[in-house]
Amino acid sequence: MQKKTLILSLLLVLFIAGCTGSNSSQSNGKEILKIIEFDSFPKETVRPGETLILRTTIKNVADVSATFDIGKNGKNILFDYCSSLYILENNTEVSPFDDYSGFEILTGNVRVYYDSEGNHIADEELTEYSKMTLDPNDESIFQWTFKAPKKEDIGADMGLSHTCTFKTQIDYLSEAKTTSYVYFAGKNEIMQRTYTGNELKLKGDSITTSGPVIANIIPSMDQPIPASGTWTFYLQLQNRGDGIVDVTDLSIGEFKDGNFIDLSDKCSITTEELKIYGQKSSRIACTTDTPDVTMLTPKRYETHITYTYKTRKDLKIKTEAVKY
Repeated sequence: MQKKTLILSLLLVLFIAGCTGSNSSQSNGKEILKIIEFDSFPKETVRPGETLILRTTIKNVADVSATFDIGKNGKNILFDYCSSLYILENNTEVSPFDDYSGFEILTGNVRVYYDSEGNHIADEELTEYSKMTLDPNDESIFQWTFKAPKKEDIGADMGLSHTCTFKTQIDYLSEAKTTSYVYFAGKNEIMQRTYTGNELKLKGDSITTSGPVIANIIPSMDQPIPASGTWTFYLQLQNRGDGIVDVTDLSIGEFKDGNFIDLSDKCSITTEELKIYGQKSSRIACTTDTPDVTMLTPKRYETHITYTYKTRKDLKIKTEAVKY
């Protein structure tokens, strides 16, 4: 599995079947940055050669800051359109952000600038490689000014029209970390608790999240788990947002004597399981040896997931000759 690095936080909830006591905290995952508007002026239909204005409004709807790439002329936001027909007005290369009317940032400030190698540069050396950070409740409006296709380019004189799909998207880096506890016990201990009916009090999970991914560690059997042989658990990742989760790095393991023992190689991970579309989930099975314990013992497991979250909206614009 290819590994990259990203940033943010997630949530891991431990559901324990068959146990009478639990102290696991839970949270509703939600997106951080959302495209709350993608609109055009005029709306839907334009005449050949007419000026067309597109606006995208991006808002931080969470309680943490997030950074996303803008790209030259906003190309990382308005990432696809019929560029051979719709021409960005006055695209003079003077600056990727101002000094011409083709692309503007109407609200919001570009706060972080990088060169092609990711090095920070001064504002006066502004280049095409730039990013914007939005704090909670902040929003930014991006605007592009185009000329619609010429009549001869779409055959408008012959009664033909042309429809173009403009596609806007944002993608930001996210990170998920969780600590969970799973209980193991020797056979005698398990039998004794079964006979006496003693209530099993479970230690709560340590959960931090503000992103759209919720993850659960689900043991394949009731706890406490017999400490002999192997045991299987499932890592379930759920996308609570409308965008796409693209997991690029995943590690899961046990803490033993203060050291992290990586168990990723014990999991059946495929490329399909690491790309999760809106409102869907992915379930990864892991099988490993049980810890060597004789009495009831909680074992600490941690999961760290890094991913890119992508949100997209489309807008169809039709160019046709006006009939009188």
